[in-house]
Amino acid sequence: MDEKEVYIKTAKAYNSLNLAEIEPLFSENIIYESQGTTINGKVAVAADLKAKFESLKQAGRRIYAELAILPPKNQIAAGPETTVNPCLILSQGVQVNRVAVIILSSNEGVIEKIDVRTSSPHWTQAQGSGIFPA
Repeated sequence: MDEKEVYIKTAKAYNSLNLAEIEPLFSENIIYESQGTTINGKVAVAADLKAKFESLKQAGRRIYAELAILPPKNQIAAGPETTVNPCLILSQGVQVNRVAVIILSSNEGVIEKIDVRTSSPHWTQAQGSGIFPA
């Protein structure tokens, strides 16, 4: 499974609030980072995301994950990388209420890190595709 497929599956999981889409892809040592919180390990990350998804379902709150790209790092800040980087733009309530960028690290279809960022890079730096995989 290539990187694009991992992003599509992750977007589907967030859009459907169904962790079953991606939990089998988690590495045993997956790292989840969001707003200064770090969670380590497949069991702990899965439990945290399941709780988040269930809370959103219970509250009737919708989230949207849009396939997107970030410009080359040297266009955001000094750095040697010149390729565009895939990401997801996360929105809450409605698709235009963008709140975060999700950056994944994966290796041969195995997700090693989920990084939810509300700044640096900011979602305004990402170019959305208009595609919200279901």
